[in-house]
Amino acid sequence: MNRYDELMKRLLAVCEAQPEIKAVIIVGSQAREISKADEYSDLDLIIACSEPQILLYENNIINKLGKPVYSFVEDTFAGEKERRILFEKSLDVDMIVISEDSLVNLLKSHNADFILNRGFSLCYDACGISQVCGCFVYFSQKSSICSPSGP
Repeated sequence: MNRYDELMKRLLAVCEAQPEIKAVIIVGSQAREISKADEYSDLDLIIACSEPQILLYENNIINKLGKPVYSFVEDTFAGEKERRILFEKSLDVDMIVISEDSLVNLLKSHNADFILNRGFSLCYDACGISQVCGCFVYFSQKSSICSPSGP
């Protein structure tokens, strides 16, 4: 069992209840088959949302995932915003939160190829983003911390 399983179950339940969340992609060591996550690894997510500000700067949804101890927002490599959250039990989660259009553009522009080609897992898809993800060299099987995708 992965230490992020419960948090991911809560996130996927939130996705089902919050129509503004369109897609959740795990990237980084939690999604890789080679150089897998160890006990100290964080959870890196890309979340497509119709209202990114809600996840970036408000706590209503974040509090449904767990109790945050520390949180801040910073810029990413692609000029987007990332919310870094340390939850209780040392659960370290980095969320790149972008609009659905920005995610499609990021994928089609190949600006995220370096990250996605190392492994990713599409955990929730309420917008058909899987059609764009299929162009990557490495599409990992569903991570053990993912459950069935959205509608």
